[in-house]
Amino acid sequence: MKVSTDKFRDIQGFEKSFGLRRGEVVLTFDDGPIAGKTPRILQALKAHCAKATFFSVGRMAKAYPRLTRRIVREGHTLAHHTHAHNRMTAYGPTRRGQLIDRGIATVERIAYGSAKSTPRVPFFRYPYLARSKATDKTLRQRGLISFGANIDSRDWESVSANTVHDRVMKRLRQSGKGIILLHDIQSRTAKMLPRLLNSLKAEGYKLVHIVPGTGAPKHDIGPEVDEQIVMAAAEAEPTPEKQVAKVDRTKRTVSQSVVAIALAEHDASERERQLAGGVTVAEVPAKQTRATAPQPKSVATKSDPIVTAVLPDDKVSDRVVTTAKLSPKVQSIIANRRKATIVKSTERKKQRASKRSKSSKFARVANAKWKLRRSQWIMN
Repeated sequence: MKVSTDKFRDIQGFEKSFGLRRGEVVLTFDDGPIAGKTPRILQALKAHCAKATFFSVGRMAKAYPRLTRRIVREGHTLAHHTHAHNRMTAYGPTRRGQLIDRGIATVERIAYGSAKSTPRVPFFRYPYLARSKATDKTLRQRGLISFGANIDSRDWESVSANTVHDRVMKRLRQSGKGIILLHDIQSRTAKMLPRLLNSLKAEGYKLVHIVPGTGAPKHDIGPEVDEQIVMAAAEAEPTPEKQVAKVDRTKRTVSQSVVAIALAEHDASERERQLAGGVTVAEVPAKQTRATAPQPKSVATKSDPIVTAVLPDDKVSDRVVTTAKLSPKVQSIIANRRKATIVKSTERKKQRASKRSKSSKFARVANAKWKLRRSQWIMN
């Protein structure tokens, strides 16, 4: 089925205008690719001669370029899902557009060898399905089609593969047709998919493959920003770090955002102590270990002050770590903050000691008075 940007702007799967007939189903997979799961899903689809649509995250495509190219090579549709699974409703128009554009450019450069000014596949799905009128406007400006899903498998929940299968089939029988939302980063999905494909075939459902039609978007993706900056910080729910990252709405540069995140991290002393014990670095390709993982070119030496920012957890990876070399001005700001913290801590200690001293003095006076009265009673 060809889907054109001239005709569609938003697709959920149940619309009559979309053209799905009863008994027709579209398979979609989000958040990948990833080693160990996506290959099993591709193998199951190949065994059933089925085609699907993969809404790929930019940083995942960068981490697993061979799988990204394999998706295209085997005839599936490679669509877009931001660069780092960012919640679009948390950003202003400028930042939101940057995250979308970078995700598209990264995926297309890896899959096809270059990123054109117009996306080859103008299909986009909101992370967390979180959207608003403002985010829809951003997509319209870029000529992208928003894809939802009327059959959500919720395969990210801690349930068995059989539960996911039964849930999908139950909802499909109720609706009769639609778009199925799955995640190729989930092992339960990879395990369940062969059974799901058999069930669809047994009950007479037909898989529909969606591809781009005419009317390519005219928005220029533009050049990618520095790859050293990890954009996953914005993907979590509102946190102090995320609030700091929102300074980009005031048109600050990306480097200033990294400094702001670094300063926020210095306020979180507990996290820094946890980092001292070591963390796991995500996004390392399958054939590389943590020790041999490629490092950014501008990583500072041991003598340079480094701020390590732990970014919020998400469904794709355990945690992401980014390092940034700070300018002398920022170093002085951090040093002043530390000095102020030490002064405040010293003042609090003095106050506590004074309170303890006063309390102890009062106790001694009260004890002396009691002994005096007791001696007077005995003498009388």
